[in-house]
Amino acid sequence: MKPMELTREQACDIGENLEMGMECYVHKTTKAIEMLPDERNIYYEPEEWQEIIDKVKKEEENYTKFSPMNSNDAFKVMEDFACSLPEGRVRYDLLDILSDRKPFANFNSYVQSGPLRNKWFAFKRGAYIDYVLAEAKRL
Repeated sequence: MKPMELTREQACDIGENLEMGMECYVHKTTKAIEMLPDERNIYYEPEEWQEIIDKVKKEEENYTKFSPMNSNDAFKVMEDFACSLPEGRVRYDLLDILSDRKPFANFNSYVQSGPLRNKWFAFKRGAYIDYVLAEAKRL
């Protein structure tokens, strides 16, 4: 089976939606992207998405599904971000947070409340693009 080829722009679009908790379906021929929220989300209301659900289910074999990163991959992205920072207090604070209880919540609280916010979002966006491109080759 030939791996799916996506442009960086398509991977960015898919990655942004995956970051928001959506599942993305890419048509294998047309490369059209369809997004659906995770049905396990408590705010998920299938009737709002029924048209897309029906479309994807009807042609399921023609779509490749992309799901958000699992928690191990997401943790690795946070760890890579911390390690990408220069030696110093901020880097060590983040590494300490990642080795303590509730690393996801505490990491996000730390980076979003300070000067690292934009740098973190850019890093995570790049990681999601790389993740989508790698998944496309694997699927």
